[in-house]
Amino acid sequence: MDATDRTSTSPARPTHALHVRLLSDPGMPTRLLTRTEPHLAEALTALFGIEVHVHRTEATIVLDDDELVDIGTTVREGSAEEEEHADIVLALTEMPRLDGTHPLLAEVIPEQDAAVLSLPAIGIVTTRRRLTDVLVLCAAQLLPHLPRRGSLPRPPLDGNWTATPDGPLRLRAMRGLGTARTVLGMVATNAPWRLAPRLGRALALAAATGAFGIFYSSVWEMSTALSVLRLALISALAVVTMTIWLIAGNRMWERAEGRGRAATEVFYNLSTVLTVGATVSILYLLLFGFILGAGLIVIDPDYLASVLARPASFDRYVDIAWLSASMGVVAGGLGASFDSHTDVRTLTHRGRERARKAQERSEQKREAQESREMQGSREMQGSREMQGSRGHAYEGSRSA
Repeated sequence: MDATDRTSTSPARPTHALHVRLLSDPGMPTRLLTRTEPHLAEALTALFGIEVHVHRTEATIVLDDDELVDIGTTVREGSAEEEEHADIVLALTEMPRLDGTHPLLAEVIPEQDAAVLSLPAIGIVTTRRRLTDVLVLCAAQLLPHLPRRGSLPRPPLDGNWTATPDGPLRLRAMRGLGTARTVLGMVATNAPWRLAPRLGRALALAAATGAFGIFYSSVWEMSTALSVLRLALISALAVVTMTIWLIAGNRMWERAEGRGRAATEVFYNLSTVLTVGATVSILYLLLFGFILGAGLIVIDPDYLASVLARPASFDRYVDIAWLSASMGVVAGGLGASFDSHTDVRTLTHRGRERARKAQERSEQKREAQESREMQGSREMQGSREMQGSRGHAYEGSRSA
């Protein structure tokens, strides 16, 4: 089945103006969609030849237990006026979504006049252009009766449309390149450069330990004797060790909760390892820069040359900082964790997904409680009115 030739039972859309509502998860999806919004309006205007109004709302995209998107729950976070005037709804989530083992770029749900896009699958290179193209493709699928004056963009890279028996159309990425792009996209949405400040105490411990390398001549001699390859292996071992410690110590490794979840957990765990590894690497570079700067200030070149019996070139300072940073990460980083105020659950996609589901269940319980209280209040009011009417009737009968 060619998804671009499908028919729809929905009524024809208005030809004077098209109102598109954009929903986006907080964080990177909202920032990216903010930059994409004007380009989307221009692209849809060129495609359909009508006036296009785009309304953007930040809202948490809710996934149910089967990892399906509940558009109705998500849409209600916006204003009733926006919901009423929107012809189609396009939602952008930071959560990865899979069709079997294929990453999903987008899913079109005609009966809800909505489409859901997964930001990680779109990738981290030329993201705005790709996102605009996928949004336009989804809008065209939701508006099959609207005449087109322009041509549709091609699906990004390896994307292809597939139909599902229950109605939705899915734009899938192929395995291999699509999988790698999705995992890297998940790492980007985790923003490891923003996680680094949450390891402030670990960095302080590592800096305090690494600083000893500036004052001990044995470290100078050892760093000079080690080859570049050996120094690189030591630094890699230090980063890997601290990465494993942080993941294990904070229980960030996910176990598959069922056979159908195995592929999903692979994506989650790969992104967690790369995210934490990138964060530790950033801290390592910061520590290396700190020790190198301190060494240039503290260690006198003549004294360094006398200890090493060779000229005190800049390379010698780099070697000292390199080995000292590795020592600091291993000795000072082990035992450390994220800062106490950091909610570890928000650092990974699975943690944020669980937090969303817990929040949704809490809101559902609160709404159910409020509904029961209102129902009880109405019943109590009705009972009082009935008792009052009976009292009036009794007084009337006595008077008679």
